[in-house]
Amino acid sequence: MNNNQNTIAQIESYFVRSVSVILAFTCVAKTASSFGHATVLRIPNEALPLTNAQAMQAAAALECVVLVILAFVGRVETRLAAILWLCSVFAVYRVGAAIMTGSQSTCPCLGSLTEKLHIAHATANAIMAALLSYMFAGALMFLVLRLLSAKRETRAILFRRAAGVRWQNRAQTNERPEFSRV
Repeated sequence: MNNNQNTIAQIESYFVRSVSVILAFTCVAKTASSFGHATVLRIPNEALPLTNAQAMQAAAALECVVLVILAFVGRVETRLAAILWLCSVFAVYRVGAAIMTGSQSTCPCLGSLTEKLHIAHATANAIMAALLSYMFAGALMFLVLRLLSAKRETRAILFRRAAGVRWQNRAQTNERPEFSRV
């Protein structure tokens, strides 16, 4: 792994950690708020056949599943795919809610927590949209970088094979790969 790949891997690791922190916070906030007594929690959700409290609990459960994947799955591609999947689900929910209501209403993403923190609903909505965009764009970018890197390595191996050069893997001994004529 060269320095550029090492730097990208470090940034990728920081990204996954930051998403873990974001998801842990929003999961706890949604869960705590969903068991509150605010009137908005008993109102039917605009995009799902659930109450807002039930929708928040379902979203918190999905976030929890992704948190478990981020914590216990070793493959970075799987972690990034899980983040991308969750962001896609939330984006589809937001678009569906906007279509069903005919306007871009505020998302009850954090429930009554916004009132407890004295944050305007529009501000909370903008923050959640920005966090969703950050997670979606980051996961997509790192997955594309991994795909391009894998394709480049595959092309190099195929080119060497076509040229009659055999690659010997020395990854376990930290030696440089050796190429020999077949």
